[in-house]
Amino acid sequence: IHQNLLTTQKTILISRNEECLKEGKFDGNAFDDAVIEQFSSLTNLHNETLSKIIDRHDEISDRITAWDKYRNDQSKILTWLKNMEQEKEKLQLRYIHIRRVPKILNKLQLLLVKIPSGNAQAKNLLEQQNHLLSFCDEALAASIRIEYTGIVKRIENLNAGLETWRDYIKKIISLINEYE
Repeated sequence: IHQNLLTTQKTILISRNEECLKEGKFDGNAFDDAVIEQFSSLTNLHNETLSKIIDRHDEISDRITAWDKYRNDQSKILTWLKNMEQEKEKLQLRYIHIRRVPKILNKLQLLLVKIPSGNAQAKNLLEQQNHLLSFCDEALAASIRIEYTGIVKRIENLNAGLETWRDYIKKIISLINEYE
């Protein structure tokens, strides 16, 4: 709207000037110096305002893009966590047959190798969060911090659980070897 406002008004002034010249209300130049000066000052003000609007629009677009990226990355880390927890559940660690012990230990170690990837994703999410929280109110910021803390705690709990099971399985392997 603001981009077209001045050109529309200029067109209206020109058409009125032509009408006045045809009707003979003005002799010669219908645009007097005061109108031209006022129109040029309005043009300058218009260009400044338009520049501010465009800058603000770009800033808002950047923020929206940052929020979209944050939500996308948050979704990715939550999916990663869900998959890791499902992999852990597939191991059926409640009842372990002796023949499955080495295979379970290998799978536990493979899952533990993936934990730094989750920590890196969480760190990336925290960096994005620090940038975004400067633009929102305290209630929203607290909510986002709580979500992030929940994600970090889930990663820590997953890591602790996997390490506990790994140590337990290693102890079982040493007992099996001692028994044999």
